[in-house]
Amino acid sequence: MRKGILVLILLIQSVLYSQKPIVEASIDTASIKIGEQISYKITIHNQENIVFPDLELIGSLELVRSTNKVKFKNSLVKEYIITSFDSGSFTIPRQKIDIKGIKFFTDSILVKVSDIKIDTLKQAMHGIKKSIIRQKYVFDDFVPYMTWGIPLLVLLICYLLFLKYYNKPKKKKIIPSIPPFEQAKDSLEKLDSKQYLANENYKDYYVELTEILRLYIERKYNIPALESTTDELLSMIEDFKKMKTLDISDYNQKELAVFLKESDLIKFAKSIPDKYRSESDRKLTEKIIIELETVKKTEEIYEME
Repeated sequence: MRKGILVLILLIQSVLYSQKPIVEASIDTASIKIGEQISYKITIHNQENIVFPDLELIGSLELVRSTNKVKFKNSLVKEYIITSFDSGSFTIPRQKIDIKGIKFFTDSILVKVSDIKIDTLKQAMHGIKKSIIRQKYVFDDFVPYMTWGIPLLVLLICYLLFLKYYNKPKKKKIIPSIPPFEQAKDSLEKLDSKQYLANENYKDYYVELTEILRLYIERKYNIPALESTTDELLSMIEDFKKMKTLDISDYNQKELAVFLKESDLIKFAKSIPDKYRSESDRKLTEKIIIELETVKKTEEIYEME
């Protein structure tokens, strides 16, 4: 009877142990204010020959420091201290861990950074100091400065004349940056070549796809599309459309809203789309970019005429 109970306990422990993930990533808080710090930990369970990553961050997140790995029971834990000096929602991307030559990946984690409100009405008020009465200067006070000040002034004038007549600066060659449309087109082609959909890696696929669209809108209309939440970006697009600064069809605007909100579910809530939907979103992204670019070019032609 006792042997049977012991075997049953061992079986239950083995089942629970098998369900425990090998690699885990966690943070002590998902919301901070500008300048505050986050503790980001990577935990490896029951493994040896582990190579922890040099933390890779995107956006405005910055690594403050990292600690040595610590052994806790049968696990290894490494801590990274992260901060940000810009407000907005940022993502700690997936981190790659090498265990005995096999690559494992952590989940990406969303972090929100808020502004610090300063109430100037509560600042301490200080009295005005009385002016200090100084004695008047005499000629002898300036003699020490004149002995080295006049030669220094002559040297400075000679140097400025040399720069003006004998050392004319060369004209710098200005290298034009890639236009937003060309950059977006090139980025979409590179995304197609990465075979994310063939490998069913939908999270990374939608991260890059939405970033391509947001970067195009940010560069084209000079709005912080990359750092804005989906609701903030859609609100800005609506405002720009009302001001006739941005021209997009009502149908495409609705499709864009659905696309961005579903992309958030895929990136942050681990929702899994089908391959047909992913390909349709790729075509929709390119369609919206082409529509915005075509409208802009048409307006320029009318202005020239």
